[in-house]
Amino acid sequence: MFHIQGLDGVEFNIPLEDLKNNERVGKLVKSYAIRKIIEKKNGDVVDNRISHGVKAYKDSIKINNDREPILHAFTIMKSPVITLNSEMSIGDAWNNFKEREVSHMPVLSKENKIAGIITDKDILKSLCIIDCNENTIADKTVKDIMTKEVITTGRLTDIRRVAKAMFDNHIGAMPIVNDASGELLGIITRSDILYALVNYPPLSLWV
Repeated sequence: MFHIQGLDGVEFNIPLEDLKNNERVGKLVKSYAIRKIIEKKNGDVVDNRISHGVKAYKDSIKINNDREPILHAFTIMKSPVITLNSEMSIGDAWNNFKEREVSHMPVLSKENKIAGIITDKDILKSLCIIDCNENTIADKTVKDIMTKEVITTGRLTDIRRVAKAMFDNHIGAMPIVNDASGELLGIITRSDILYALVNYPPLSLWV
């Protein structure tokens, strides 16, 4: 089960299949183009999609379908999580990113609940815009630029489903929370998933 958490503390429990259709999550625009597979035979261009499809099917029959035990989110998440306060200035937040050498940080409210998430790119973009307009960043806080609707999930979620949710929603990190209390337990980034792929070769990302 996945959740959407924000500054107002409202949490929605929704299955992976409905995550993309939820109104609180930005709609996705698919930009994938279908490529034709062609070959030249006797000087003529021939659409060879069918033969390639047959080959792919035959190859799939040879795949060993023995599956490894499901790898849960808690087995690869980073914990404890480096976080920011929503009232922290952008300048202080940037110093934290440089010092900690991370690219994502969840933002906690005064009640220690997830209020948002921010990336180093968010801060760099903000600083660039401010500098170009010759404004000061003194009165700008993390709350002004953070993503306020955060997709999270529980510690027992299958890592394949976490990867799919991150891919479908174009996010680089997913906080892991206690399903009952909403307490932040850890965080998974794209790098963590790549690490799992390297160290667990049989891991498949289909659901």
